[in-house]
Amino acid sequence: MTKSSRASVFSAAVLSCLALTSIQGQESASQRPTCFTTDVLPWLTRQGCAAAECHGGGTGRGGLKLSLFGGDPRADWQALAVDRGGRRVDTLAPEHSLLLRKPSRDLPHGGGLRLPRDSEPWQALRDWIAEGARFGTPGAVTIESLALRGVEDGARLQAKAEFVWTDPESGVLRRTVEDVTDRVTFASTAPDRVEVDRTGRVTVHGPGRALVSARLLNLGAELPIVTGFGEDVPADPADGVLDAAWRADLAALGLRPAHAAPDATLLRRLYLTLVGRPPTPSERDAWLATPASRRAETTARDLLDSDGFTAQATRWLAEWFEVPDPRTSPEHLRARDRGLRARLETLAANRGPLRDVLLAELRSDGPLLTRHADARDRAEFVGRAWLGIRLGCARCHDHPHDRWRRDDHLGFSAVFPDARPAAEGGMMRGVLFDEEASGRAVTPSLAPVVDVEPTAPQDLATLRGALRDDRRVARALTNRILAALLGGRGLVEPPDDHRATNPAALPGLLDAATDRLIALDFDLRAFVLEAVSSSWFALDSARSSDDPLDGARARYLARRTATALDEATWQRCVASVLGREPLAPPTDEAQSPLSLELARWHGAEIVQTLHGDRGGGDLVDALVDFETDDRARLEGLFVACLSRAPSDAEIEALLPRLTAAADPRAFLHRLAHALLASREGTSLR
Repeated sequence: MTKSSRASVFSAAVLSCLALTSIQGQESASQRPTCFTTDVLPWLTRQGCAAAECHGGGTGRGGLKLSLFGGDPRADWQALAVDRGGRRVDTLAPEHSLLLRKPSRDLPHGGGLRLPRDSEPWQALRDWIAEGARFGTPGAVTIESLALRGVEDGARLQAKAEFVWTDPESGVLRRTVEDVTDRVTFASTAPDRVEVDRTGRVTVHGPGRALVSARLLNLGAELPIVTGFGEDVPADPADGVLDAAWRADLAALGLRPAHAAPDATLLRRLYLTLVGRPPTPSERDAWLATPASRRAETTARDLLDSDGFTAQATRWLAEWFEVPDPRTSPEHLRARDRGLRARLETLAANRGPLRDVLLAELRSDGPLLTRHADARDRAEFVGRAWLGIRLGCARCHDHPHDRWRRDDHLGFSAVFPDARPAAEGGMMRGVLFDEEASGRAVTPSLAPVVDVEPTAPQDLATLRGALRDDRRVARALTNRILAALLGGRGLVEPPDDHRATNPAALPGLLDAATDRLIALDFDLRAFVLEAVSSSWFALDSARSSDDPLDGARARYLARRTATALDEATWQRCVASVLGREPLAPPTDEAQSPLSLELARWHGAEIVQTLHGDRGGGDLVDALVDFETDDRARLEGLFVACLSRAPSDAEIEALLPRLTAAADPRAFLHRLAHALLASREGTSLR
């Protein structure tokens, strides 16, 4: 369906198109004409007939093919009322229509009972067939808005839609507001906390934040539901904008934050987060020599000015822009990926506004784009990496959970010229063809992905200019930075799926952080410094066995989440402690957590290094040769491996064994291995 025809059926801005037509007051639903798009298709979508596992699948089912979730009303009407000689509808005897008899189980139906006889959806289809099974004049009836009203636990949501239609006799534009609760499709973002059934009845299972949504054709309405945890939240003063927003979010949830992490935990967290390795013993000494109130900020400033942070930021950018580690790349792609990593390192070292630095890469000859040969792949990559949106579903069909249509995907893809010469692929350079529309050339269009004037050039230069002031870019970038600082999980997950029905866990914090990034002119280091100096960054990650809200605290950032280090980071930690070059990470990215843990415990690389077979036994040798006291040797090993001194219980258990060991060097080798491969040594806490 073309954009013009789609707009005539679906437009949410029909008033602006018909501004010269007089508008009367609200009318009753019975006075307006019946339209297939607004009065029949929603029922078929809600009953599951247009779902992927039924007639909306790629090849349809039982000889009937509908568009997925009713994305193409004209094609659906054609399939139901016209194809095969119109055999599916009987306008003279509507009750005998196959369209009614099969889903009501008057005749065998593979999809089971979908339209019980005399039910409201059955009656709506019956009336439409009796009126002639017409599609309706395009634009005669449109749905301009959808509103959702909240109710208490156990009651039903109410959905109302505003219809706009033209009186066939007078030509006057009229409005009706109708209850469409029985025609919309309901969903919840957190059914374990707030469940909504197909009738709109809400059941609250537990405290927390959830978003319930209603969908009618291409329109959606959302309603946040917050159920408090009921804790007394202390009115602690917040030192900064980010902490104030975080505390406000927690107060709205009635959730009390956990206490701050131990000093040694915060020290190791800062180093692992900002430079990808644990602190050295001398760096720990410098931390302890700094006044406690200034330790985090002072240490973070030093780390952010180091080459280590540039390397860490390079790894962040590589994840955000989907550039693999060259060491694990296929051989024929290693040179390309090394070049991309080098380019990202240059970007990470740049002290200019991060937004502008990244947008400068959005050009037709930019290596981040040109590695994708297909214009559609480039469009989807730009959506994910820069805007935090997923356009991929719309490549084949209208997005079932977002506003993107297939025409949007095609028009946006045409902005990214195809690099293949005609001689190689039989295609014209810079032209995208729609194979499903008789091979027509697609006109490049930035709308509605970005907001630009229709008369503006629909090219990359216009796109860069539009994205510079697009808050979605700042929001997506903020969320990715926060995810990097929180152990890999952002406030919006997945990070490339910022849609209305996938809200942030803490919306106030994400909005405040986005505002701060913009106010700091996208200075990455300044923003990270402010973030890691906050109270929420310093929260403890230790689980409490007697706290029933422990899981919720982690979900809503009232407690930190301990996360396992990825293999490459753990290898860098081992290399840092043992003083040798990083080991090559495993090439099998599909290894299970158990196989990784076994490899860490039994891997020949670390065993040989610790025993000095490959010249890496300096740590244990130094402890044995330069420390004469066994207690000092234990403390030195713990500080080197875990950035903390051993506890009294650990000293009590290990010191007698070290003293009694026939070969202290071998005992310390085994202990170093155990510390580095332990839960604490392989996680970010």
